[in-house]
Amino acid sequence: TNHSIVYVAKPGTLAHSELRNIIDSGVELSKIGQSSRLLSRFWCTFRASFKALRDKNIDIVHAHSSVAGSAVRVAALVLGDSQKVCYSPHAFSFSSNAFNTPLNKMFLLIEKLLAKSSAEIWATSESEYQIARDVLKSPAVFLIRNGVELKLNSGVNRRTFNQTADT
Repeated sequence: TNHSIVYVAKPGTLAHSELRNIIDSGVELSKIGQSSRLLSRFWCTFRASFKALRDKNIDIVHAHSSVAGSAVRVAALVLGDSQKVCYSPHAFSFSSNAFNTPLNKMFLLIEKLLAKSSAEIWATSESEYQIARDVLKSPAVFLIRNGVELKLNSGVNRRTFNQTADT
């Protein structure tokens, strides 16, 4: 089985060589350049997704961020492969307080349109699940809890955990 991972290195992402050390050598690992400009990130991701979907025998594409999720879903839609895409948002961009109201409305409209073109949305929180189901009206939404339960009696106390998580 062939597997490939294409990723955008954001601040805090492990270096490519570090990722290569922890990901099986049978997995193709490709890095897309990071840009601070939204349209540039979208275009780079769209282009890489389009080429991969067009040129490779791909069974499924998993996209995580709002930009990647949009770019991959648009590429798949253009190629008629939209049912191959699974999107697990890292919070929906339109629900962020970091954007002004017109931009939030634009992101909401984009997400509503693309929610109907993806095979599935994999929500990792109850709030994302409810938004995808009730606001976006996605036909296939699944809640996949990916949190880690902290057991205080396992030698890690809450204070130590919070200090580690904040650094």
